[in-house]
Amino acid sequence: MITPAKERMRKSRAHRRLGLRPVQVLVSEQEINFLLARHYELSRTDDRSIGRAVAQFLSDSVLEAA
Repeated sequence: MITPAKERMRKSRAHRRLGLRPVQVLVSEQEINFLLARHYELSRTDDRSIGRAVAQFLSDSVLEAA
């Protein structure tokens, strides 16, 4: 049986292998509105979905700049 702690550690190691680092970002309502206007999927009350939308926006922005 995999405990929640083991699962978190497994995911953390997998992220590090991919070169990913967790960061904490403050996001305003205006920025959330910006993401919603550009059709990024997120729920205003779900921090994880906001985080995924911000990550997707950053990824899209980097790809557009390249």
